[in-house]
Amino acid sequence: EESKNISIDKKLSTLPVVPTKIGVAAHSDKSYIGQFLEILGFDIPLDQKDANKYKPYLDGPYLQMTPDQLAELDPERLIIMSDEEDENALEKLKEADAYKKIKAVENDKVHQVDRLAWAKSRGLIASENIVKELSEFK
Repeated sequence: EESKNISIDKKLSTLPVVPTKIGVAAHSDKSYIGQFLEILGFDIPLDQKDANKYKPYLDGPYLQMTPDQLAELDPERLIIMSDEEDENALEKLKEADAYKKIKAVENDKVHQVDRLAWAKSRGLIASENIVKELSEFK
């Protein structure tokens, strides 16, 4: 019901990521948030067939990418899930030349969200809160 209020273009390739020391941990279509965004109609540009191109991150459905690899994938929308412990990694990412060339960055389609709420929480209430936040994106 609440998902009807999401007004942003779901056709844009949308990649949820968490900043890491060497770039990002990208959430594929097999991660919880990747699957959830797909259910809502978003285009997730990273699927299991891409998994062999990147190193797995933390033995989960996350793929480690350098800023150059992220720029090569070139998502049209980035959802950066971060918290205080990620601040240094996020700043390092934002300073990378490759990051500045990503379509999402060039077109002001980068959304920074709370990592706990987006990447670590599960269940109905957490999902409803994510949908509510998505409906506030511009």
